[in-house]
This record gives sequence, structure tokens and C-alpha cells, in this order.
Amino acid sequence: ITMIVLYTIVGVLAFVGNVFVLHVLRTRLSARRNVGFMFANMAVADLLTALIIIPKQITQAARNNLWFPGMLADVLCRACDFTVFTSIAASILTLTIMSLDRFVGIMLPQHKQTTLFHRASVVTPFVWITSTLLMSPIIVVSTSLPSSLYPDDPARCRQTWSVLGDVDLSQQVFYAFVLVMLYIIPLVVMTTIYSSICFKLWIHRTPGETIPAVTRRVERKNRRVIRMLVIVVVVFAACWLPPHVMHIYSAFYWREFSVNITRYNIDDIMFFIGQANSAINPILYIWLNSEFRKAFGRAFR
Repeated sequence: ITMIVLYTIVGVLAFVGNVFVLHVLRTRLSARRNVGFMFANMAVADLLTALIIIPKQITQAARNNLWFPGMLADVLCRACDFTVFTSIAASILTLTIMSLDRFVGIMLPQHKQTTLFHRASVVTPFVWITSTLLMSPIIVVSTSLPSSLYPDDPARCRQTWSVLGDVDLSQQVFYAFVLVMLYIIPLVVMTTIYSSICFKLWIHRTPGETIPAVTRRVERKNRRVIRMLVIVVVVFAACWLPPHVMHIYSAFYWREFSVNITRYNIDDIMFFIGQANSAINPILYIWLNSEFRKAFGRAFR
């Protein structure tokens, strides 16, 4: 019951919050701004979590982790699991591209108009097509139908890695790939980029240098944007670290995982922390961005 209540709260907050974010982006922020499109990518990924993933988690919690029998239920199982991983990939890719876009805009402004990062018509399809392709194995391995490994098992939405060959090797390679390519490397890239930007905006100053008023205003605006993006990245990394650790542990030490983690529902808690990020993001946007704050205030007048 506790998990049902928690997921319901997160689901409602994520749905309302991200619909609000998309509304503000459409009506208040310039559609030509690349950052606006990238925030829309994040909101869509979080909205998918609220509409597809969280209802699945509530259903399984209510049914003692059981799923429904039949082909339609199997299709839904595959779609839900695929959406989980695709939305994570889309979010981290979007955050990485946002950092690259800010790097070019602040550190190399003379090249801003010539980079692909500045073109939302390129960035958005790239993010979702790449995420879909990278996470395509999940469609294959996720199932709720009986298998040779679990012939008498009741209907559960699970991943059956035997369809890709060696059970252990398949999931170990996949989850290690996801951890490295869609968590560690992007975080290293973003840490490097934001560190260099922060040095330029906050620290690097020539003694006695006179800064024009226009430049000071631009720098203040850039500082606010960078501050918001850094906080969003840190919260994302903190929320999704437990699920990544859980996946690696289950892939490499599945026997211990079954005894120590699943037995005490620790995996449910770790996965919930990741899903909670979809509800936290809109709160961060409202807290850290004046346009979102103004729109939020108008909504309650």
C-alpha cells in the first residue's frame, strides 16, 4: 500500500507538473529558443513516465508484482519497459546536448549559429531516434509470457535475456553499456563543461577590468541558466544512481540480488527513487526559472 500511495503522488505531480511545463514553453518562452525545445524533450520524457511507467508500477504493486496473462498484456509489458529505458536515455542525451549548447554559446559564441546543437529540428529527432535504437533490446527481452526458464511461473512482466543467447553475458553487456554510455560518460562530459563555464562566469576576471553594463546583464542571465542546469543534472544523477546500481548488481550478482535485494523490496525503493525524478524536475524549473515562477503565480491568481 505504501508504494501505491507514493507512486500515485509522484504520478499526479509528474503529470500536472510536466503538462504545466509544456504549456509554459508553448505560450511564454520563445519557440525559437533551442533551450526551450530541450526542456520540452525533458518534459515529454517525464510525462511518458507519468502516463505509462508509473501506472504499471501501481498495477504491479496492487497485484503483488504479478502482471496480466495474454498477448495484449505481453505487448503492454514490452511497451512499458521500453518506455522506461527510452525516457532515461532521452533525458540524459538532452541534458548532455544542453551542456554542449551552453558551452558553445558562452565559451565559443562566434560559432553558435554554425553548430548542430543550435538547431532544434536536428537535436529533437536525434535524441529520440538514438534513444529508441539504443534501448531496442528491451523490446525483445521483456515479456509476460511463459518461457522455458519459467514454464509454470504466473504472469510477470520480466526480462528474459535467454532470447539473446547467454543469459548472464547478455544482461551484463547491456547494463554495463547503459551505465557507461548513458550515465558515467555523459556526467563526466557535463562536469567538465560546466566546470569550465563556471570558471569563466564566476572566477576568471582580470584585475581592474571594466565590464560593460550589457555584458554584465548577459553574464547574470547566463549564470542563472547554468545554475539551473547544474542543479537539474545533479538531481538527475542522484535519482538515477540507485537504479543503475541495482541493474548492475542484478546482472553480475543475480543470486545475491534475489536473496538480499528482492527479498526486502529494496529494488522497488531504488526504482522508485529514479521515477521520482519525473516529478522533481518541474519543481526545479519553477524554483530556478523566473518565467516558470511567473506562470505558476498567474495560475493561482
